[in-house]
Amino acid sequence: MKREITTPGTFIIIDDEKYFTFFYDDMPQNVGFYAFDKEDVPDSVKYKAKEKYPNKVLVWLALSVKSISKSYITGTKASAITADIYINKYLSKLRSFIEEHHAGDEYIF
Repeated sequence: MKREITTPGTFIIIDDEKYFTFFYDDMPQNVGFYAFDKEDVPDSVKYKAKEKYPNKVLVWLALSVKSISKSYITGTKASAITADIYINKYLSKLRSFIEEHHAGDEYIF
């Protein structure tokens, strides 16, 4: 696909974001509890409440073969980045990255 859409000297720039939770309760092996006798287990362990939208850390960055942008790290409760958030927060950082490392280059984003 790269050969179809680029010419020699054209750079591909990508950006991505990843959410990290503060707890590992979304991992299957950490969801349950183990006990010899269920009667001895406190209710706070048996019936632990889970937030619908727990606090998370969002990490965003852009990269190309020339460089990696400065990462942007922020806390959030959102389930996903919306177009408004992307345009208002990350597009300017992407533009700065392109101007610093790809001024005058042909690139595909």
